[in-house]
Amino acid sequence: MSIILKANFAGVAERNVGGGFKEPETGPYKVTITDVEQNEKEGKYSVKFQTVVAEGEYQGSETRLFLGTDLSKPGNLRSWKTALLSVGNKPAAIEAGEIEFDAADMKGKTAYIYYKAKDPNDATSQSDRQFITPEQYQRLVGQNSGSIAGGTTKTAAPQMNVSAPKPGGSNALRSMLGR
Repeated sequence: MSIILKANFAGVAERNVGGGFKEPETGPYKVTITDVEQNEKEGKYSVKFQTVVAEGEYQGSETRLFLGTDLSKPGNLRSWKTALLSVGNKPAAIEAGEIEFDAADMKGKTAYIYYKAKDPNDATSQSDRQFITPEQYQRLVGQNSGSIAGGTTKTAAPQMNVSAPKPGGSNALRSMLGR
């Protein structure tokens, strides 16, 4: 059996895992969302965001975040609102009533996360990642006089188009999930 692939690898970074990978320290990070995909585990759906740290000591380190798509849960609603704000959407645009958006539109966007490193003294400990708003990022970076692991930034977050659904529209993310 042969498996023949054809690809252009010019400008593609190799994965930054294993070997020289250094887990980021706990703190805020400016990241680029490099991939967005649907995820299903034990009948529960989520969206997986693959990210790469964009600056500072851990620049190039990869991490991923998962957001649940059951928007009847208040925690998932808060997480999605924060994610939409993280990539630069204005509060007025996402608080205008029921909206519909495509999470895949977040691919390629700059975002901000808070990374909590796993406890090295606890073998069962896992790292945790959450989207944060640009304002939260600036406040956290400022509290540490610019010495926070993720570094500082002076660039504005990019905008993503968010629109209200058409009358009779479906729940947010329904079209992305094909349900």
